[in-house]
Amino acid sequence: MQIFPEKHIAKNLIVLFSCIFLIVLIVTISDLYKHYELKKNIRLSLNKNNKTIQHSIHATSTKPFTFDPLTRSSTSTIPQFILLSFDGSKSIDMWKDTISFAENLNASNTPLHFTYFVNSAYFLVDENKNAYKPPNKEIGHSDIGYSESLSAINRRVKEVNNAIERGHEIASHSAGHWLGGSWSIDDWQKEFSAFNELLFNYKKNNPQYNFSESLNLNKTQIKGFRAPSLSINLNMYDALSKDGYYYDSSEINIKNEWPHKDKIGIWHIPISTFYWPYFQKKVLAVDYTIWVVQSNGENLIKKGTAEWDNKVNDLTNAYISQFENNYATNRAPIVIDNHFSTWNDGLYWEALKGFAKKACGRTNVRCTTFSELVDYMEGDTK
Repeated sequence: MQIFPEKHIAKNLIVLFSCIFLIVLIVTISDLYKHYELKKNIRLSLNKNNKTIQHSIHATSTKPFTFDPLTRSSTSTIPQFILLSFDGSKSIDMWKDTISFAENLNASNTPLHFTYFVNSAYFLVDENKNAYKPPNKEIGHSDIGYSESLSAINRRVKEVNNAIERGHEIASHSAGHWLGGSWSIDDWQKEFSAFNELLFNYKKNNPQYNFSESLNLNKTQIKGFRAPSLSINLNMYDALSKDGYYYDSSEINIKNEWPHKDKIGIWHIPISTFYWPYFQKKVLAVDYTIWVVQSNGENLIKKGTAEWDNKVNDLTNAYISQFENNYATNRAPIVIDNHFSTWNDGLYWEALKGFAKKACGRTNVRCTTFSELVDYMEGDTK
């Protein structure tokens, strides 16, 4: 007697393969969803296996020009460049705090200048949002919202002027902070145009307010760009070149290399990675990434506690270790990207300040702007 007739075997096989197919489908959908979330929150750019999630993309099919520090070292000492930057630009308090901190260091013979990658949506209020025409989105849509008030725009302009007057650099972080990894050249150029329209025409776009502040900045002074969430493609570089940008800082420096210039003239200045002993892995030097790695993107660590102090010191020392390694070897620039946010009660801004105090006063160290690094690599300054 057959215990498992052929038709039963066939039926069981169909059920088995159906189950396998469903499992594979579920896993695939889950992976795609996770990939989407990681791309949305690209600041978490290195996973637990220390593999890059967001890969660097170079806008060239031929070997790009690479700055050779050894050539320069034959005639002069190579500086250790430290580029400290901020994305966003909304918080008036953070404008004041960052500029004040730099002024205090400068007053103590420790030169420091920041680069601010601003979002121009913060120079428009919601009631005037139709002035913004983003690529592939409805008119008036911004992924980060708009300024909290008309008077806040006036104060924000004042702080931008204050930063420029003190030697800091203003660069672009786009208008509405959309992910552009699938955009065409025209899409990118549309967003670049929108950035200029909202930043330089804030008075016209917000006619119901009598602004007392006039922006002391023009389009030719905007030399650099950093893509929202580091979401990039080759079309972006073509658009940057067409729109007169000199450099981009949207990539990840895995191998601790010097920046390079691509065949269409854009300098690629990637964000640093550093080894974090506490987690025994390399992490992208972005405060958002560190916040997610450290406390899963939740504000769990409170200022005034021993835990907060210990973690500030831990992160500061990790930055210093990366600096010491670069300073003693090829002196590849240190690039750190913070935001105008005070996650974990200001822990990451405090660590950045501690790092700047310890590193910026060293011999042959330049804590300066991205444009000054480009000038150095181009040979415009010695």
